[in-house]
Parts: sequence; structure tokens; C-alpha cells
Amino acid sequence: MPKIYSKYQKLHRKFINRTKSMFDEKNGRETLAALAKGKNSYLRMNRFESAFMDLSWIKEVEDCIPELEQIVNNPRRVIATTSDVVAVEKAKKTTNESVIHLASHTQFVKEVKADGEVVPSKILNIYNEDFYLIYENKFIATLIRRLLSFVEKRYQYIINFAPLKDSEILYIKNNSVIDGCDVEIETKVRFTKPSNDDYSEQSKKFLTRIEEVRKHLRFFAYGEFMRILRNERDVRNPILQTNIIRKNPLYRKCFRLWVFLEKYIKSGIDVKVEERISQLSNKDIKELNQVLFASFISLKGKDPSNVPLNQKIKTYSPHILNNLDEEVYVFGPYYDGPLDFIRVDQKYLDFINRPKDLDPHPTKAIADFYQDDYEKNKEIRETAKEIEALKKRREAEAQAYLKETQALLEKQKRQAQEAKRQEEIEAKEAELKRLDDARKILMDMAKENYSDFGSEDDEKEVTSSDGKQVFTRTIEIPMDEEPVDEVIDEKPEETTIYGEASMKLEQSVEVITTTEPSIDDEDDEVEIKESKHEKK
Repeated sequence: MPKIYSKYQKLHRKFINRTKSMFDEKNGRETLAALAKGKNSYLRMNRFESAFMDLSWIKEVEDCIPELEQIVNNPRRVIATTSDVVAVEKAKKTTNESVIHLASHTQFVKEVKADGEVVPSKILNIYNEDFYLIYENKFIATLIRRLLSFVEKRYQYIINFAPLKDSEILYIKNNSVIDGCDVEIETKVRFTKPSNDDYSEQSKKFLTRIEEVRKHLRFFAYGEFMRILRNERDVRNPILQTNIIRKNPLYRKCFRLWVFLEKYIKSGIDVKVEERISQLSNKDIKELNQVLFASFISLKGKDPSNVPLNQKIKTYSPHILNNLDEEVYVFGPYYDGPLDFIRVDQKYLDFINRPKDLDPHPTKAIADFYQDDYEKNKEIRETAKEIEALKKRREAEAQAYLKETQALLEKQKRQAQEAKRQEEIEAKEAELKRLDDARKILMDMAKENYSDFGSEDDEKEVTSSDGKQVFTRTIEIPMDEEPVDEVIDEKPEETTIYGEASMKLEQSVEVITTTEPSIDDEDDEVEIKESKHEKK
């Protein structure tokens, strides 16, 4: 069976056959080759739409229409008793309460006749009135208003956006160099037709049901029931569970519909879109290059008109703006540590520079068509890796810098402690040396003849309890009064030369000579006692 060609396919074959002779010439071949060597992108895609209708919401509304109709036609009401004092001519009915009221309000008595008949001028008139403004009726009125809005939104959406269409798209993009000039060609062809899906029949039935529901709801909205409650405020969640709403079947079903409307947020139609990208053969690419050739010739094959349709001339003067980053890099760094620059619009930059969502395993046709996007995504990911590596390097440098700083501080602290300890040792040695010098002086003075201490002014004679003769004298020895920087906790040694001696800063030496009558002067025993007193 021979292949049947459509009219468009026949026209395509004629176009290819007629333009074939153009590429036999040298200029045509060179131009076509330059276009073919450029950076080209080709895409042919078929798009098919199909829809699935959700009939649950229309079923819920249709099931509740009879109950709403019964409530609207016979709404619940309460009898309200109203009393008013009116002229006796306007009174329609008198009751026992009217007589009791007249007996207690004698100002309304006009006259009393001789036979005892009382003629009033005004009398209490009591009449009963149906009262519809109860909570349950307000709930039904609010439900009707919400149903109108709920159904109307979905009806308008189905009318405006529900018709499905299939489309075919051919996209060609070329960047090439011809005769040393840059050439850029971009062509997009879209062919749209009604979808072959059986959705149209379903849509008609669905719209018929919705229109029927809209008709009933409009009848309720413009009826007597809604006219009575037109000035009342809508009820709001949570709905009060009164006895009527909880136990009456009509109101209970309306309440279930209210709960359904609260939870249902869909439009009622789910649209399925299928896109198929065709794989182009070498023959197809060659024919598309011929289309690019025709587009190029249509531009360069004829000079533009001498009379422009519109002409605009504008001079642009670019300005170079300095920012804070440049100043920081020129005059920085401000300190020896690692620098960290943060932009206030970093989140926005990350958003606009984020990689596009592309197929990780594309076909050759898709990869060729989205080549620029794939290359840009690759560049973005490589840049992100470099930034991450830079951040890690900066963190490592910061940690090394912190570690080195801490080590230097520890070293300085140890050196300060060692210097302080050395000063303490030197001060202690100087103090011990002064003590040794004082001891030597005392020893030398003790070894001298005790007769040198016999002046009457400084010497005292005391007889001890054991019969010994004791001579005492106090000698003040000046000490070095230079201030001592460090406080020495260690107590100075106590030295006894013929007795006990203690000393600090200022010292007083008490020389005690004990003499027995029966022993010669060569056997005299001399005791020297040092007493150290702290200078206050």
C-alpha cells in the first residue's frame, strides 16, 4: 500500500527539491557549510494533554440540594410575643393580660359608665410574630453563600482552562560566523490543535451537572429565605453543635457538606501533560540547516528600505562605580588574620545562580538543545566546589592562626612566670646575704672585750635568782632600709651566739654578762641574744 502524504508533507518535499539547486553553487555551499559548523541547537517536541475529573465534590453538592430546598421552603422559626400600648380603636385582640394591665394603669381609663362598664382610651395589645433570625437559619444562609462561591470558581475555571490542546514545537537556534561576521538565528514554530482525548464529551456532561447545581443555588440565593437573612452576618467556625444541627437529619447533612467544603481545596480537574522529544536524524538536521539558510538569505538577500518605519537614536555613557569590596582589597588587609567577606544579598545571588533542573541522563537531542544550560550548570557546580575548597582552606588557615596565637600566648606566660620566679630567688638570696652580714657583725662585737660595754649609761647590773651577777646592755644595729620588691614568706633563721637572737630589718642586740664571785674573769660566760623586731 503506498504511503499517504499530508498536504504539508507534500509542500515540504517540493520546497526541498526546489532549493536543492541553490546548494550546487559555490556561494550556496560555503554559506550552508558555515551555518552547519556553527553552534546549533535543534528540538522537535510533541505535547499531549489529557484530563481527569474529580466528581466527588459535585456529587456531594448534588446530594445536599434536596435538603437545602426543604429547609429554604420551610425554615425553622420561633414565635415571638410582642406587646404594645395602642389606642383602643387600633387594638385587634384583647386578652386577660390586657385587662390586668388596664387595672394597674388607670390613666388609660377614659370613663366608667353607671352600669359599671369601663371605656378605656388605650389598651395593651399583644400579638405573636414568627421569628426566623435563629442560629440554624443563619448557618444555612452562610452555607448557601459559600456554595455559590465554591461552585462558581470551578465552573469558570473549567470554561476558561479546561479545553485541552495538543501541540507540536520546532525550535532552532544557530550561532555561527559568516565572512567574519557573527550570525545569530533563532526560530520557533508551534502548531496547536484540539486534543483527541475523549475529555470533551466528559467535559460537556460535567458542565451540564454544574450548570444544574448553579441554577438551584441561584434560586435559593434570590428566594424569600435569603431576603429575610440578607442583613445578618455569616456564622464562622467552629459551628455550634445545637440540638437542631446535631439531631435534625436535614441540618446534620448540611453540616457534613460544610465540613467537606472546608477540607476540599482542589479545582476538580487534574490535567496530565505528556511531552515527547523526537530524535533527529542526520537527514533532518541537514534539512533544518537549509531552513536556517533560507532565514539568513531572507535577511541579507535584500537591502532594507530607505524610509525607516521608526528611528531612535540614543547615546549611552557607561559609568564605573566603586564599591566597598574594591577598597577592602586595595587598602586591606586590616589585620594579619584570614579575611572573610559576606554579602548582604548572598541568598539572592545563590537563588539566581542556582543550577537549572535538567535531566541528568539526557538523550543526544535534548543534550544538544540544552547545551548552553548544561554547560552553565557544570560551570556553576565547579565554581561551588572551588568556593567550598576555599572555605575549607580559610577555615584551616584560621585554625592554624588561632593555634599559633595560643601557643605564643602560652610561651609569653611561661616566660613571665620564669622571670617572676627568678626575681623571687634573687630577692631571697639578697635577704639571706644581709642576714649573714648582720650575724658576722654580732659575732665580732661579742668577741670583743666585754669591758667595752661598761659605760654607766647603757649598762645595767642585775642579780639573778641563782646568785649570779648579770650585766645587760642594748645595742641598736642599723640595717639596709632599701625597700624589698618581693615579700618573702620564709622566716629568717634564728642564730644563737651565747644565747638566742632574732632579727628583721631593724635589730636590737642585748648583751648579757653573767659573773660568779668564785670564778676568775677568764671563766666568765657571755651570752648574746638577738631579738628581731618588725619596724612599724
